[in-house]
Amino acid sequence: MTYVIKDLNSGRYYTRRPSALGWYHPNIDRARLYTGYVFAGNAIRTGGHHVDWPYGRRDLKVVKVTVTEEVDP
Repeated sequence: MTYVIKDLNSGRYYTRRPSALGWYHPNIDRARLYTGYVFAGNAIRTGGHHVDWPYGRRDLKVVKVTVTEEVDP
């Protein structure tokens, strides 16, 4: 299983590294992937300002995603 952190208020995903939009991006391709629900949940609880800043304005949820491999012809 693979999981990501999603801000339900904005619909954006927590990213691997910040962009001009900050640590959350609307494109799921930029999302940081977690191999377990517990790991993603711990990131929310202990992630500090990169995950939950600004305080009180994010509604974060761990979301299960499916990763598929596609081979170019």
